[in-house]
Formats: sequence, structure tokens, C-alpha cells
Amino acid sequence: MTLKAVAAATGMRHGNLNHHFGSVATLHSALFSRMAQRLSTRASEAVARLRRGESSAEDVVDLVFSTFVETGCGRLIGWLAAAGEQDALEPIFASLRGSVEAYRAGEPAGLPNAERGAGPIALELICHALTASLVGERLEAATHMPPGSLRRLAIAQLIALRAT
Repeated sequence: MTLKAVAAATGMRHGNLNHHFGSVATLHSALFSRMAQRLSTRASEAVARLRRGESSAEDVVDLVFSTFVETGCGRLIGWLAAAGEQDALEPIFASLRGSVEAYRAGEPAGLPNAERGAGPIALELICHALTASLVGERLEAATHMPPGSLRRLAIAQLIALRAT
């Protein structure tokens, strides 16, 4: 992705994008900051509804999967990680850290963070959603699993981790 290609695709002038972003790396960072902010807000709302009994594990998993799979966020993360662009990924990791810390504030005292609660749940969901966005259909086919298996496994894991 180049600033010229983005300008052409959006009908903007290259000079305008260059003025606002300066480089494609800065554009990536801005995109990730925006995606991370949206995901964090939506996930926080979904977790709050789940804790109040107003939604299900399926609703939370659907939200995470739709963010990673349907928006292209997962493919962008995979591409930047493969390209060694770790700094460009920092906004999503910062948002994730903040979300996990906020979720932990609502958990019972003394909950072992590495075994149960927000950290393992977030890690499970994001790993499944990221895998689904990158190679999900082919991985499910190669392992003789029906389509949607990664999503169903994520739901089962969320339910199991919340129960322990």
C-alpha cells in the first residue's frame, strides 16, 4: 500500500495524504489506532452486556470475528507482522492491554490472571479470529472440520474460560 494508491482509491490528492500522514507507516498507525479504538469500544460494550446477562458468548465472538475477518483488520495485522512492522501494530496492542486491564477490574479478587479471566479469554478469541481471517477456511478444510469451526471453538472456549 502506498500513499499514491490510497489517494487514487479514495479520490484524494496524493499531496493531501502526504500532508496529513507523511508516510505510509504513519497512515498504517492511524488506521490501526482507529480500528483498535473501535474494537475496544465495541468489545467493552459487549463484555458489559455479557456480564449483565444481556448477551451471549456467541455475541462476543461474533463481534471479534467480524472485526478481524470481515473488515480486513486480521489480514492487515498479518501483513504488517510478516513485514516486520511491529511498531505499526502497537496501537492495537496498546488498546488490547487497556481493554484487558479494564475487564480485570470487574473480575473477582484473587483470580489468577494467567489462567482465567480477561487475559486468557482475550488471547483465545483473538488467536481464533486472527487465524480465521488469515487462513481459516483452508485450515478448516485441511483438518476436515466444517466451515465455521474456528468460530464455534472460540465460543466453546469463551464459555469454558468464563465457567472456571
